[in-house]
Amino acid sequence: MKKYAKQVFFNNLEFSMHELTSSNPRQYWKLVKMMVKENSNCCSSIPPLQINNNTYTTDETEKANLLNDYFVSISTVDDSNVQLPTFVSKTNSILEHFSIFRTRNLLTLISHLNVHKASGPDEFSHRMLRETSKTIYKPLCIIIQIVQYRNRCIQISGN
Repeated sequence: MKKYAKQVFFNNLEFSMHELTSSNPRQYWKLVKMMVKENSNCCSSIPPLQINNNTYTTDETEKANLLNDYFVSISTVDDSNVQLPTFVSKTNSILEHFSIFRTRNLLTLISHLNVHKASGPDEFSHRMLRETSKTIYKPLCIIIQIVQYRNRCIQISGN
């Protein structure tokens, strides 16, 4: 119900804003301040997006799909005959063994990074990793689990 009310509010907002600019400037700026304040406290930094001429969406999944569809529609890259460049290793070190860990452990590890230290060979600063930890920890865990699985398969087939 709340989601529906929010969607109806944003659908009518465009007309309200247009009318208030000339008829009641004080009410217009009050509404603008409310919207800025609401968006600054919200977990999403993507404002409501227009689906068609009269409809807006506040749903995160719908907004992600709308943005994805838009960027796919304007992409003109033809990579069918392109080969990837050769990978140049920046180190001779190899991760041979590390224990399976859970996502909470990875979040803890990231939160304890010293932001005053220099970045590693991947050039990701510790500050950036800490500030984006809630967003990147799940994909990082998936990558680590895939690497662990592949290393196990290589070790089993190599013996």
